[in-house]
Amino acid sequence: MNLTAQWHSGPRPIGPKSEVGLTTYPYPVPLNVGSGTELYLAATQAFHFERRSLVPTEWKVSTDEYIYNVGQSIEDARDYLFAWHWHPSIGPEHCHVHVRATLLNGMSLAGTHLPTARVTFEEVIRFLVGEFGVIQAREDWLDILADTQARHEKHRSWAGSAKPSPDSNPT
Repeated sequence: MNLTAQWHSGPRPIGPKSEVGLTTYPYPVPLNVGSGTELYLAATQAFHFERRSLVPTEWKVSTDEYIYNVGQSIEDARDYLFAWHWHPSIGPEHCHVHVRATLLNGMSLAGTHLPTARVTFEEVIRFLVGEFGVIQAREDWLDILADTQARHEKHRSWAGSAKPSPDSNPT
C-alpha cells in the first residue's frame, strides 16, 4: 500500500475556541507491516498558541492533549491494542499508556492507566517502525523525526507525566 497520511487541523469540536485540533487522515491510518498485515494508527492532538515575546512573529505552541491509538483493524484502532494518552480535561491528568493484555494470573490490563512520561508522536512512529517493522514512506524518515523531536525538546516546557502547575517553576 502506497499511502500518504496527513495531519488535518481545525477548531476542536469541544473545548476552548482558542484550541486547535489535529487528526490523522485517513482516520485511522493503515500501516503496512511488511508481512502482508496492517496495523492502524488513529492520532489526535489539541494545542493552543501563545505569544512568546513582544515580537509579533514569535509564538509558542502548547499541547493540551494527545491520543495515539494503535489497533489491528479499523475498528480496533478506536478500542486499541495499545495507546498513549494525555487528556487532562477528561482525566486522568497524568500521561499514560493502555495495553490490551491479560496476565498469567488472569488479571486484565484493559482499561488501566499505566503511567508514562510524556510521549511524542515521533516516539510512537519510531516504536512502530522499530518494534513492528512498519514500512516507512520515505528513506529520510529517521532524519525528519530526529529534527522535529529536537525542536520539540528545545522548546518544551515539561517532560514528565504530569504538567506542572502554573505556580511551579518548571525546568
